[in-house]
Amino acid sequence: QKPLLAQSYVDALTAARAAYDSLLAEVQAAADAVIVKIDAIAEGGAAALTEANNAYNALTPGAKTLVTNYNVLEAANAQVVIDKIDALGTIIPDSKAAIEAAEASYAALTENEKTLVTNYETLTAARAEYNSLVADVNNAIVEINKLTYGGNAIKMTYTSAGAYSQIDAINGPGAKDYSITFAINIESIQDSENAY
Repeated sequence: QKPLLAQSYVDALTAARAAYDSLLAEVQAAADAVIVKIDAIAEGGAAALTEANNAYNALTPGAKTLVTNYNVLEAANAQVVIDKIDALGTIIPDSKAAIEAAEASYAALTENEKTLVTNYETLTAARAEYNSLVADVNNAIVEINKLTYGGNAIKMTYTSAGAYSQIDAINGPGAKDYSITFAINIESIQDSENAY
């Protein structure tokens, strides 16, 4: 009786199976290595988190499905953003860089990781407060430029006085020119008032 398959076909099938098993083992080994890196995040801090993210992103789609503790990596990425938001504190003109850094970190998260950021509303509120602060300072600059020697000049001086440091922080070193001009105007106005 003749065999159902020629030996060459049997050999090819056997070789294909061996190659598949070898490839599967390699994929599992790659996934296992990432699992170890994720487990090390708790002790290794930011450097370990970066290493784990890089290793996970380098995996093939199939290998990613074998990373059994991926939820730990997601939580760690979300926690970085949570910490940045918590660190914002009181919003001042100098908060711009910190707000933008938190926003950029949040934007870089996956959709699922974003759902883990429990204080995202604090970030949106901080952005709104900062934008309002910038608007207030810009309005103050407009008022400074309107200063004259008559009418409501003294009143404008006092309503705008609190903006000195904010103007300088938002608009940069050039804003000092506003402060200098403003101070001269105040002295001139007061001299004019005293002359009466």
